[in-house]
Amino acid sequence: NEGEAREALEVLQQAREHFSDQFILEFYSGLAMSALRRYEPSLGFLRQAESIAEKQEPERLTGFFYFRVGSVLERLGKFKEAEVEFLKCLDRAPDDATTLNYLGYMWAEQGVKLDQAHEWIMKAHELEPESEAILDSMGWVLYQKGKPAEALPFLEKAKEKLTEPDPTILDHLADVYEALGETGKAEEAWKQSLEIEFNERVFKKWRILKDQGETKS
Repeated sequence: NEGEAREALEVLQQAREHFSDQFILEFYSGLAMSALRRYEPSLGFLRQAESIAEKQEPERLTGFFYFRVGSVLERLGKFKEAEVEFLKCLDRAPDDATTLNYLGYMWAEQGVKLDQAHEWIMKAHELEPESEAILDSMGWVLYQKGKPAEALPFLEKAKEKLTEPDPTILDHLADVYEALGETGKAEEAWKQSLEIEFNERVFKKWRILKDQGETKS
């Protein structure tokens, strides 16, 4: 949580006063900043950690390390740079389901490289068939490829597996319902998504659908 991340940063800063050029200090500072959603400073710490490791301990530069860098870059909207880091991760850990899914979903969100995204998300699904995040990605990439009927069972299963409703999965489900002409279900799913977390983009879609329904009635 945020309190623990702030405490960790204080401890790491104190340690930095006594030990310079330590990979572990920079790396964990980067993770703590990311936990606080402070992505620019997080990236700075991670790049510093990378620089230290390249000179002193290159074995530290694992798939996990590059996944963390990639995820921070993705949060900053630097998708091309994030892709480079995720590919470095997959060079080191080609069967890492989390990275396969993350990169595939990132592409699906942007509507690019959809065939490659689908292939990698399918591989992630084979590795972790019960992961709701991967089920969501499977549904979303199929929807983005213009296959809402194929997308639906994956998204419905993702929703069923959650212990608490997820606004993004509900948004994706609503998009699929709308594409299939099930406007009542779409409106309800967007309404549920907004009740969990307000999102301007989702609200506009829900409002348009609701207004259309009222006009018809």
